[in-house]
Amino acid sequence: MNTPTRTVLIAGSALCALVLGAPVASADATGWTDPTDETGATGETGETGATGATGETGETYGTGATDVRDCGKGDIKIIEEGRDSAAGTTAVTFSLLRIDDGAGPCLMPGQLDLLWVDGPEGEQVGSWAYQWEEPGESFVLEPLDTATFTLYHANPDNYDPEVCQPVNAAGIEVLLAADVEGTYQGMGTDQLVCSNPEIEGTGVSAVTPGWTDPDAAS
Repeated sequence: MNTPTRTVLIAGSALCALVLGAPVASADATGWTDPTDETGATGETGETGATGATGETGETYGTGATDVRDCGKGDIKIIEEGRDSAAGTTAVTFSLLRIDDGAGPCLMPGQLDLLWVDGPEGEQVGSWAYQWEEPGESFVLEPLDTATFTLYHANPDNYDPEVCQPVNAAGIEVLLAADVEGTYQGMGTDQLVCSNPEIEGTGVSAVTPGWTDPDAAS
């Protein structure tokens, strides 16, 4: 597939929230802040990071983590946990399982980027997901631990069909901080999405810690 240009949408979240009947997440007036440059804490090489804990190269990590690489494609498996629909919006909860591949832990960002695609290795459909809420802090994900996030998708019937231009999308791609290409997750058949990129009909929550393997620390 063509490598998508990553764009984070938050300004449109107020409009979408009003359409969906959902509360509007608070946001900085200047827009979303990159999770790798959240506090302005500067490392030795001038890089800035999420929480101000500085590594030897200037990289910074979340909540006491040091020398832990960022999670990326190939580190995780996406697992759909459940769906709930109300007031014209479908909420889909996912777990991100850290694969036990012998490479140790990785650093999970407090937010991710998400887009709809027309198939594995396919093309983008519609707009990027906007950030539903403020991002959380990065955290270490040990092998077999999980993180969790929720996708909020507005029914295309909420919009004028001539403006929305609904089409079927096969799935989503999830991009973490270290990703250039996303991790694909199928979403089943008959999944309608507004193909007009001006319609910001999908939001994505912050990423938070999920289940922890009790044997990981032993």
